[in-house]
Amino acid sequence: MPVKLSYQFYASAAHNCSMKRRDIRGQEKRGRYHVNTRSTLVPFSFFQLDFLRSEVEHSLTDWPAMSRHQHRVDKMGPQKRKRSESDSISDSAKSTMSGTRSSKPSLPSKAQPQAPPKPSPKEAKIDDDIAKFALQFALLSGHDGKAKAGSTEMRTAHFACHGQGLKKYLEEEKRCHYCQFRSFSTHTQYPISIVNNVDNEGLPETFKFVDRVVPSANIILTPDDFYIGCNCTIDLCTTGHCLCQEDVDISGLGHKVNAYHGSGVKNGRLRTHYINGNFPIYECGPSCRCPATCPNRVVQQGRKVKLQIFKTDDGRGWGVRSLDPIKKGQFVDTYVGELLTPLEAQARRDQAESSQAKDVYMFALDKFSNDDDADDRLHGDPYEIDGEFMSGPTRFINHSCVPNLRNFAVVKNVADRPFHGLAFFALDDIPPNTELTFDYLDGVTSGTAEENKTKKKCLCGAGKQCRGYLF
Repeated sequence: MPVKLSYQFYASAAHNCSMKRRDIRGQEKRGRYHVNTRSTLVPFSFFQLDFLRSEVEHSLTDWPAMSRHQHRVDKMGPQKRKRSESDSISDSAKSTMSGTRSSKPSLPSKAQPQAPPKPSPKEAKIDDDIAKFALQFALLSGHDGKAKAGSTEMRTAHFACHGQGLKKYLEEEKRCHYCQFRSFSTHTQYPISIVNNVDNEGLPETFKFVDRVVPSANIILTPDDFYIGCNCTIDLCTTGHCLCQEDVDISGLGHKVNAYHGSGVKNGRLRTHYINGNFPIYECGPSCRCPATCPNRVVQQGRKVKLQIFKTDDGRGWGVRSLDPIKKGQFVDTYVGELLTPLEAQARRDQAESSQAKDVYMFALDKFSNDDDADDRLHGDPYEIDGEFMSGPTRFINHSCVPNLRNFAVVKNVADRPFHGLAFFALDDIPPNTELTFDYLDGVTSGTAEENKTKKKCLCGAGKQCRGYLF
C-alpha cells in the first residue's frame, strides 16, 4: 500500500521550496510564507491538497526555467531595467514609434528562438538542490507504480513521483491524466485541474486527454504540398483582400468579413455578427506568409484560460468551469477527439448501449456538406469526431438550454473543410468559477410535446427557459 503523505508533509515541502524561491529573489526568508500548522490536526480537503501539491510541483519543475529571466530583471535598478526594455525594441518598431515608416515594407519573418539564459552558480546549485529534493520526495512516497487512471491514488502518485525519470513509474505516467496535461502546448501558463469534492469517483479509467484531433487509420489527410496560403502583411489579414477570406459568404456581414476584432480592447474576440450568426470561421493557416501573431490566428494559438474539471453536486456528472474571467466573444478551447469516417462513426453508435447517449460525444463535421461541391469528401454523410475515449477538457462540458458558450466551425485551409475544427467561444461575459455550458441541440428542437415527454430529462436548471428534455 502506498504511504499516505500528510498535510504537514506537503506543507513542509511547499514551505521549503517557497523559501528557496524567495531567497534567490533577495526577499526575506521569514514572514513571506505562512503555514497554519493547526490545520494538520484536521482532515484536509482535496482543494487544500491540490494547492499544496501544485505549489510543490511548481517549485520543483516549472519555476527554474520560467523565473530566471524575471529574477535577473527584478535585480536590475530602475535605470538599467528601463534601458534593458528599450534595447529589446526592434529598429522597425522604433521607427514606427517615432512616426516614420520604411518606404518598402518588408515581408514578415519568423522570430528566431532565443537561447535560455545561463544560470549563475548560485542558481545552478539551487536547481540541483530542488532536483534532489524532488527525487527524495518521490522515493519517500512509497507508491508502487500501479495506480489506476482517474483514481485518488493516481493523483497522489503524480504529484509525488511522476516526472522524475524513475523507471518504476514510466508505465503509470502513460495512464496518468495529469501527465497527459503536461503535453498540452499552453498548460504551463494556463493549467487544467481536476477537482471532486462530492465523492471518491475519478474520471473514466479508459479515457485519455489529447490536445489535437487523432485521425483513424482510414482517414486520408490532405497532402502538405496541396495547401495554399495568403501572402498578406499583417494588416491585410483583417480585410476581405486576404486569400483566406475569399470563401467567406459576405451576405449579411457587410465589409467586416473577418471573424475577429483586430485591435483595441476587443482584439482577438469574435465579432458580434459571428456570435449571433451561423458563419464558419476562416483563419490563416500554416502555409500563409503572415506571422504567428497575425490577428487572424486565434484558435490555433491555443487555450488561454485556466480550466477546471469538477464533479457536480446535482447529479449531472462532471462539468467544466473557468478559473479566469472570460469576455464575450473570447475563444475558450477546441473540441478534439478521434476523427472517424462515416462508416466508423455509425459502427461506434451500433456498439454503444444507446445511440442517443453516444451522440453526446459525437460531433458531425457537416458545416460544409454539399453533394454538389467539387470536393467529393463533402458528399453524403460527414466525417465525425468522437470524444468519448480521448479528448480535451471540453469533452466534460455540460448542456444548458441557456448556454454561455457556442461551438463554431473553424477552417485553417480550404482544402481541410471536410475535417474542419470545432471551437468554443463565449456568448456573454463569464465570471470566474462559473460553469461552462453549451446547447447540445444548438437551439434545434423537434417532436411534439407528447413525444418530448419520453425523451431524456434535462437537468440544466434554466427554469422556465429549460426545454425540459435533452434528447
